[in-house]
Order: sequence, then structure tokens, then C-alpha cells
Amino acid sequence: MSVLPVYFSVWVSTSLLSLVFVYLHKIHPDAFLRSGMVSWTFAALRYASLLAMALVFAPAAKPIVPDLFGLWAAVFLVESGWRFRGSPIPKAWRSFWIGYSFVILSAGLLKTSPFVSGFLDHYPEGAMQLYAGYLFLTCRRGGRVGRMTVGFTMIAWGLHKFDFPWFQAHPAWLMTGFWVTGMLTLLVGIGILLVYFEDARSTLQINEARYRALMEQAPDAIVVYDTALRRFVDANGSAETLFGSTKSELIGSDIERFYPARSPAERGIRDELEEHRSRVLAGESLFFERQILRADGTVVECEARLSFLPSEQGGLIRASYIDITDRKRSEARIRDSIREKDALLRELHHRTKNNMNLIASLIRLQTNGNGDARLLEAFEKIENRIHSMALAHDKFYDADDLSRIDFREYIIDLVAHLRVSLGVAEERVRADLRLEHVILSIDAAIPCGLILNELISNVFTHAFPENRSGAMTMEMRTGADGRCLLRIHDNGVGLPDGIDTGRRGPIGLQMVKILAEHQLKAKIEIASDAGTTVALRFKDFAANRNDPGSSPCSRL
Repeated sequence: MSVLPVYFSVWVSTSLLSLVFVYLHKIHPDAFLRSGMVSWTFAALRYASLLAMALVFAPAAKPIVPDLFGLWAAVFLVESGWRFRGSPIPKAWRSFWIGYSFVILSAGLLKTSPFVSGFLDHYPEGAMQLYAGYLFLTCRRGGRVGRMTVGFTMIAWGLHKFDFPWFQAHPAWLMTGFWVTGMLTLLVGIGILLVYFEDARSTLQINEARYRALMEQAPDAIVVYDTALRRFVDANGSAETLFGSTKSELIGSDIERFYPARSPAERGIRDELEEHRSRVLAGESLFFERQILRADGTVVECEARLSFLPSEQGGLIRASYIDITDRKRSEARIRDSIREKDALLRELHHRTKNNMNLIASLIRLQTNGNGDARLLEAFEKIENRIHSMALAHDKFYDADDLSRIDFREYIIDLVAHLRVSLGVAEERVRADLRLEHVILSIDAAIPCGLILNELISNVFTHAFPENRSGAMTMEMRTGADGRCLLRIHDNGVGLPDGIDTGRRGPIGLQMVKILAEHQLKAKIEIASDAGTTVALRFKDFAANRNDPGSSPCSRL
């Protein structure tokens, strides 16, 4: 009886199984499938070589190449069992089967008997198949039916390998042995596919259960929208609460049903939905605020987040909604409270400025008709000091932020006021103002304004006696260390010889020292060389107490 039909039928079945594994590995790259693909490819090559030998060579030729292919098929069958279990492959495993391949090759090339050659080939191969069957039987992964089918069939196949050297001596039995080998090969291949599909189904069920648990336990209202069908296809319990509808009512509904009607001036709902659809399907995640119309007619303020949901159908969008109605109401109350406090604070600054101007006016009225020059000068200084404080409140009143002002504008206005008040023409004493947009708080602006009032008044009044001409340079900037630098220099006559610039000096300098050291915590330097120079360095922490990322003294 010819063995060609047997070889051909087994070659066809193993080739088909190899192609199936190739396809599965292509759509789902997995180490287990890759090992199975290689194993069944070697099995198909084994029977293809046996078929070629039967057609071309004498049946008595030694099957060296088929034996090697059979060994390698068994090797990768064992590896597929390890990979399916998630077990590491021993490091010596590759060295073993590569070395044993040389043993089979040597036995085939040497003049050994068919019995010895078959023993060297089939017994190790059968042992590996027995071990592979054990691996699948004792594995906890996948379905029970597939594992039992593969395990017991592999054990039967391995036991059958042990009797092949005995069958080889009897041609009638040899044909039966090949038919049994073919059937067992086919059953093992089908069983491995069954194991894979049962495992895939189990994994899918687990993932579905996890997805459903995450959906139902999520505090956000989550719905899945099919853009092709224009309807909801899934929703969780929180969505039922938010939308005021049951899950069965939500599924199959269009999102437009839950959008409040818009005025004619607003963009259409359908245009907005189409824009969202195209952006999300392009891979963009959207986050925006949206009003939701509940089933009972009430409107809920929500934060919506849209993202693409990968699926076989394609075109699915996952939308999650958070009810922010209470937060919106709280924000509205806070805004109203802030506006109210802002109005009160502006009124406070305004009234403070008016009261100071009233005090200055009363002082001016009191001095009218008084001929004492020293008294008039003292009252004028007091009036200018009051004006410097009133000017600061006026700047705070006009500022967007009632806690901080741009001190550059303050200095420009203060110099202009003192020039008019003291009657100093710009042609006689020029003012070179090199000022940055430095931001100060009210805690620093008022003492700093009083200091400037004293220093500028001294320059205009005493630095250029007998109508001399000169210049005053004022510099204000923020250093790298966050400190404010304020420097005033004039090229006038300088300080009188022997004057005490400390606590026992003139009252104006005493006031400057006290305000600088106690109010601003500033370092002050006074020099009289080719004129007079006064420099202050200080930090204004209050200006940025609500802005931890800013420097202690801000700059626009």
C-alpha cells in the first residue's frame, strides 16, 4: 500500500494549520501564536519533505531532513506551551535542541540501522510532546475544553511516537501508524486553536466586565455616542441621574434631544456637533462647558469631555459629563461678593483721597494771610506730604487691581505736582526719569511716596539755590534678586558740611530714614559727591502674596 496519500493528507492539514496561525499572528501578534506558527510550519515542511522523498527517492532512503523538521516542530510546540503559561524559557533549551539536531544529522549520515535512527528521532520528540501535553493540562489560562483536548491528544501523540520504531519494521503497521500520526496532528492543531479562541473569549469577557464595572462605578455621567447612527449606544447609572432618563430611554436617543433651544443669533447645534465629531475622530480630546436639558425640563450646567473610543465599528465617541450647577451658583455668588467688595474698596480709596485733599485745603486756608515765612514753608511741606498720600489712594482707585499700582505713573504725577506746588520751572531743574513699570502694594506705595516727596522737595528747594540751573535723575527698577532699587541724584550744591544724615539730622532726613528702615525695611545710602545721591533697596512682599511665582517686587 502506498504512503503517498497519507503524506499528502497530513501535509495538507499541517499546511492549512500553519496558514491559520500565520493569519492569527498577523492580526494579533502574540508570542504563543508565533511559537505555534513556527511549530506547524516545521510540521508542514516535514511532511512535504517526506512526500518529496517518496516521489523522488527510494522508500528506504534515510529521512534526515524530515527528522530534523519533526524535532524542531516538537521543540517549538513545547515553547508554545511555556509561552501560553507565561513561564520563562530555560536558557539551556536552545543549546539542547540545536546540539541534538547534530546528533540526528550524524545518525542519519552514519550507517546506523533504521531502528536506531528512528529511536534517536522519535523518542526525544515523543518526550517533548508528552511534556507539552502536561504544560497545557496543568495551565490555568484559557478554557477547559481546549486545554483538555490539546493536553490529552499531545500525550497520546507522544506515546504513539514511542511505538514508531517498532512499526517501522512492519510495513502494514507503518501505514496505520502514519494515519494515526496524521489524525493526532490534526487534533492537536485544532485543539491549540480552540485553546486560543477560548482564551481570547475569556479575556474579552474579563475586559468587558472591567469596562462595565468602571462605567457603572464612575461618578461622572458617561455616554457612548455613535456618530454614524447619531444616537447613544451605551450609558452608565450616573448618566441616568444627570439626564433624568432611564438607560433604555437614553440608548437610541440623539444628543440634540438634551440640548436646550438656542437663540437665532447662536450657532446651530448640528454645526457644533459636526465640528466636535470631526475633531474627536481626528484624535483630539475636547473639554468645554455645556448646558443639558433634563427630561423634566430643567437645565443643568455641565463640564463635558469628549474623546475617541476605539472599537471595531469606528466612529464612537465617549462623552463624560460632570454636574457643575452648584459650582456655577457658588462662582456667581463669589463674583457678586467680589464686585461688592471691589466697589466698597474703591469707595474707601476715593473717600480717603477726598478727605486728605480736604485736610490739605483746610491747611491752605489756614495759612492765607499769614506772613510768617517759616510757618508757611512748614504748612506747605505738610500739604505736599498729604498730597503724596492722597495721590497713592487716587492711583489705587483707578487701578484694575485695588491691592497693587504701577508706581511709575505715580512718580511722574508726583514730580509734576511738586514742580507746580514749589514753583520750579522745568527749564531751571530738569527731571530725567528712568523708571520701569514697577508694581507696589499699598503697604509699600504710601511710605515710598512720602520718601519721594521729601527727596524731590529737597532737590527743588535746596539743591539749586539762587536760581541756579541743574538736573535731577531718578531711577527705579527691579533687580535680579527681586529687590526694588530707587535712586535719586542731583548735580546741585550737595548736603551742607557737617550735616548729620542719621537720627539727629534735619526732620526731612529723619522722616526718610524712619520710613525707609521701619516701613519698607529698606537699605538706604546717602552720599554727597558732585551733588546728592540717595539710594534705597527694598522688597515689597505684600505686592505678590497671592502670586507665589512672582518676584517680591513685580515688574510689568
